[in-house]
Formats: sequence, structure tokens, C-alpha cells
Amino acid sequence: MAQDVMSKFYTILNLPLYEKLNELTKLIDSSPNKELQALFPQLISNIFGSSCYNNGWGLRSVTCEAQPQEYALLLAFLAPSGALLRLAARLLPEPAPRYTLPLHALPLEMQTRLRRGGGAQLYADMLTLDAASSVVALALNPFDYYMLNFALHLLSADQNKSSWESWNSAYLALACDYLQHFLPAGGGAPPPLPHGAGKPRAAPLQPATRQCSPSLLLQPELAGLHAAGGGAEWGGAGGAEWGRGGAGEWRSESVLQLFLDVWMSVDDAPGNMEQQQRAPCSPERVRVARVCVKAVHAYCAGPGAGGAGGAGGAAGAGALRQYARQLLWARGVRLVRRLVDSWPLDASFRLVLELWLSLIQPWRYTGADVLHDREAEGAETAGRGAMPDGAALAARVAEALPAWSCALAAVLPRFLRQDLANYKNAVMLFRIGKVFSQPNLVPILRDLEQAIMDNGVGLYYHNPDESWNNNSNFEYRYVL
Repeated sequence: MAQDVMSKFYTILNLPLYEKLNELTKLIDSSPNKELQALFPQLISNIFGSSCYNNGWGLRSVTCEAQPQEYALLLAFLAPSGALLRLAARLLPEPAPRYTLPLHALPLEMQTRLRRGGGAQLYADMLTLDAASSVVALALNPFDYYMLNFALHLLSADQNKSSWESWNSAYLALACDYLQHFLPAGGGAPPPLPHGAGKPRAAPLQPATRQCSPSLLLQPELAGLHAAGGGAEWGGAGGAEWGRGGAGEWRSESVLQLFLDVWMSVDDAPGNMEQQQRAPCSPERVRVARVCVKAVHAYCAGPGAGGAGGAGGAAGAGALRQYARQLLWARGVRLVRRLVDSWPLDASFRLVLELWLSLIQPWRYTGADVLHDREAEGAETAGRGAMPDGAALAARVAEALPAWSCALAAVLPRFLRQDLANYKNAVMLFRIGKVFSQPNLVPILRDLEQAIMDNGVGLYYHNPDESWNNNSNFEYRYVL
């Protein structure tokens, strides 16, 4: 039986896309889990491309306008309720098999963070170590394995081959669908898994890989979680399953952490001037990052999310929303600053500007439809939420002051080197002025900056990758 399933699987992979997806769906729905466990990583390699499977299924090249039939087929098969994720859900309670992804496949920033023990608690039960206790790979359950490979596909080779005006790819549509499904607007839990599957019961790692350095990922990183009484639901500090909440929250946590870590990574190479002068990501990736920013803002807008830096919900999804804000500011500020410093002096800078303006105005993204206009994502999106005023606005700005002040200080000098007689350049500058001319905003920025300077420190943000322990206080990374 196993040989028949395997033989049929390899035959299906060579069929045209329409037949391949139909036959794969039938095979997934009719085959035993044991056989599908072994074939799952090969299916993922076929989707995203590898040395064995060439360029994959073309998720980033198939567009709604040019190939509408292929576009619809890919979205149906890979949708949150599609055949592939149904298969991943079926494999979770087995206990879930572990699929290895070598560390070198990750962005350089992620590799460095994990090697130094500064990664998120999410990775604590994924680390595979060698005899010297060095991290060499991640061992992932089927859901996490697919989602991490999906995120990494955006960083694959030839990412700059398409024009920056090109937009409606199957990859972008799937990114929007995953973000809306697993980070639902308002902060709720995603719909339950099919087949009654709950939190994955992960297969144990081999004994040789379970020895973990005392410095690696032993402390929780959600601000105030246990102090607020959330420890009982989310698990104890240092547990391998810490933060992997109920049937829905663990998937939200995975999508949030993996997507932000990959799409907003900044791979600076110290001493390498050529790398420092080159934009850290493609226009396509900037657009996907903006979609992610909008989705996280909408997710964090739920009841109990807390205003700016408040305690938020004490447990479950409330704690995850609080962490989502911290992570978004930390990743977003670094990425925007890097993009501003390295982006070419041309009209495509509008993409970076849109990313930045979306990052600093979370009140614009509060409804469940914030990503429904994905086909028009290249254009400015009208504001949906009302701008807060008074103390509420001051609290929002204080939460992300580096994203407002430091990014503005980096953006404005660009326009001294650009031709403002050019209409597109002038419009970009006008949009910045329009945002910063909102009532009461400039006095709030001035007062916040002065208060910080009076305390003898620079503008800062808390880095959620820094471990919390009994021997140190919060660590802040200066961005001035």
C-alpha cells in the first residue's frame, strides 16, 4: 500500500497544474496518514522549488490577470481551508512528525539570533543542536514547517526579476488569506482545525538533540504575562510548550512570529559596504511586509488589547496581541530605517513610504476587511479608523515614538537629493506633510522627545528578543 501511494504521488507531480492539484487532493483525502507523513516534505519542496524540483509552482509569478485559472487553482489548494492545510491538520495529533529545516536556510539575522540564544520562546522546542550544543536546524511540526517554507519563499533567488509595479501574484493573495485567517481582526482565535485536531503533540526530538544550553530560550518574553495572571493558561516559564496555547492561539503565534521574523529580517553584514548600500529586500517583499503590518494592527485592535503599552488581555489571545505589538514595533522600526538608508532614489520609494505610514498609524486598520483590497495595494488606501485624540493619541505615539521621530529624521534628507519638480516625488513629500500636520500631533511629538531627553536617554524601543531573567532589567536598543 505504501509503495502504491508513493508511486502515485511521484506520477502526480509530473502532471500539468490542473490535473496535479485535482489528483493530489484525491490522494490526500484517501491515503493513510502514515504514508502521507513521509511524502509531506517532498510535497512542500515541489510547491516552493528546490534543487530537485526546479522552480516550484510559480506562486510569485502566477497573477490574477495573466493566468486567472492557475491563480484560482493555487488559491483553492493552498487556502487556509484547502487540501494542503487539511493534510497538515490531520498529521498534528499523530503525534506530529518533525521535519528538519537547516539553520542556513533562514535569514542571516534569524540564524544569528538563534545561535546566540536570543530567539523567541516559540523556537524553544524546535531547536536541533549538535554535540557542541550549537544550533544546526529547526525541527518543526507540519503546520509550522509549511508556514516557514511559505515565508522563506519570498526571499528565494531571483526576487528582483519583476517590475515593482507588478502586484497581483498568487503569493500575495495567499499571504493576505493566511494573515486574515490566523490573525483575525479584533484579536479572536482562528477557526478550529478540521478533523478535531487541537494543539500538536510533537514527537520528541532525539536524545542527542535535546541537550539545551542554559542560555537558550529559557525565559518567557511576553511583557507582564505572568504578573497579570496569564501563566496558568500559557504554561510555565521555561517549558518547551510555553506560549503554545489552546487549539487556536498556537497557530496565531506561529504565523505571527515566523512571518515577522522572515519578512522583516534585516541582514546587515558588518564591514561589508556593498551589502550596507544595497536595499535589504525587494519591492515585492516591502509590499508583503506592509500587508503584514496592516494585519497585525487589525489583530491587535481587539477588546482588551490595551491602548499603548497597556497590560492588555492577561492571558491567551490578549497576551499574544500585546506581544504582537512589541514584535511589530521592534521589527518594523529596524526594517524601515534600513530601507530608508539604502533604497534607490527613484519613484519606487513610495513603497517604503507606504510601509512606514501604515506602521505608525495603527488606528487606520481596525476592521475585518483591511486586506480585502489586496489587488489595489499598490495605491494609497483610504483611512478606515478615526484618528484618536488627546491622551489616546499621545499614548499611541509614545508607544512607537522611534517609528515616528527617528524614521522622519531619516526620510526628510532624501528629498533634498530628489527633484521635487517631479510630480511623484512631490506627492510623496506631500503625503508625509499631510500625516504630520494632523491636529495636536506635532506638539505631542515635541513633548515626548523633550521628556525623553530630559531624562538623559535617547529614543528607544524594547527588543522582545532580549531574554528576561532575574539578573537584568529591561534592555533597550537605541535607534538614534
